[in-house]
Amino acid sequence: MPNFVYKVRDRNGRAINGVIAAKNTEMLIEYFKNMGYTPIKINEQKGLVLFQTLIRKLKIITLKDINLMTRQLATFEGAGMPILTSLRALEEQTENWRLKEIVGRVKKDVEGGSELSDSMNRFPDVFSILYISMVRAGEAAGKLRDILMRLAELGEKEADTQAQIKTAMRYPLIVVVVITGVFIGITTFILPKFASLFEKFNTELPLPTRIMLLINKLFHQYWYLLIILVILAIVGFKMFLRSKTGRAIWDKFTLKVPVFGKVMQSAIMARFSRIVGTLLQSGLPVLQALDITKDVLGNVEVTKALNDVRDNVKEGRGMSGPLALHKVFPPMVVHMVAAGEESGALDSLLLKIAEHFDKEVENTIKNLTTLIEPILILFLGVMVLFLALAIFLPMWNMSRLFLK
Repeated sequence: MPNFVYKVRDRNGRAINGVIAAKNTEMLIEYFKNMGYTPIKINEQKGLVLFQTLIRKLKIITLKDINLMTRQLATFEGAGMPILTSLRALEEQTENWRLKEIVGRVKKDVEGGSELSDSMNRFPDVFSILYISMVRAGEAAGKLRDILMRLAELGEKEADTQAQIKTAMRYPLIVVVVITGVFIGITTFILPKFASLFEKFNTELPLPTRIMLLINKLFHQYWYLLIILVILAIVGFKMFLRSKTGRAIWDKFTLKVPVFGKVMQSAIMARFSRIVGTLLQSGLPVLQALDITKDVLGNVEVTKALNDVRDNVKEGRGMSGPLALHKVFPPMVVHMVAAGEESGALDSLLLKIAEHFDKEVENTIKNLTTLIEPILILFLGVMVLFLALAIFLPMWNMSRLFLK
């Protein structure tokens, strides 16, 4: 069936735009009239319009888009709107075209008698295991609105943490890029001018100068090989991360990197505590909460440890004992979980742990400049020293020749 670009007005006079598949224009007009919409413009997709729609469909669905959709759906549910009416309104309001299409397909499934969670489960690249499991729990308990609000809060906190980590990485990344750019610039444009002067004198060049001249030669004569090597390195690194062993090695390494490792561990502990606490508050048993959480932590090392914890809980043991056997869980988490198990308030204590680690991440990032300045100064000093030796040592040797 061909696709049609349409513009209609609803009962309140609001304009709605979109793309829909239909056999012909007449059938589409009839469809809109039955929906209570007034057609304004309906055109069959051709040429540029088809290309523009393809671009829209390729648009990435961000965590921000999912959070906004979840909060809007929770608001509709809280207002007492039927789920189909909520999804219809959500489809009209969603700005991301790809997400708009997915919401429309979910709505059609629900119209056909499917549960909301089952409909969402058809799009695992958009709705995570955690998301679907919580929606399913909300449907079973008749608390979908509360669950959606908790999901929105979870997503917004996750988005804040991601933004903080990106902010933490920005400063050192800029410094490294600038220093590398200066090094390449000196090697490519300045050093060759000195090299022609050095060649006129029959004296051996110092090692730093020879290294920089070799780098310059590689840049000028074998630049295509360098590009190929960079591409191969990137592809190789991605393949390494996709392998089970490679991912495990990398995740273990990220937790041990100075400064940033602490940030990563705190962020993962905050995510673990918040998700498990929220799932327990939503009425899920501990075992199911751990089973869901292990797949959404984003770190193989922590997931492996949590698998062991889950196995122990399955055998009838508590959480705190198995947690203590793994160094990835700080002592504070172990003690708080033990206290929560004893008092029967595990969910609320886990959420307090999440708040603690959120503040820890925030404070570490605020003090990041102070923490990494010594490393950056050392790196900068080594680079400047190397450049100075490469340029000035030959000049020093030449001056000694003149004095003789």
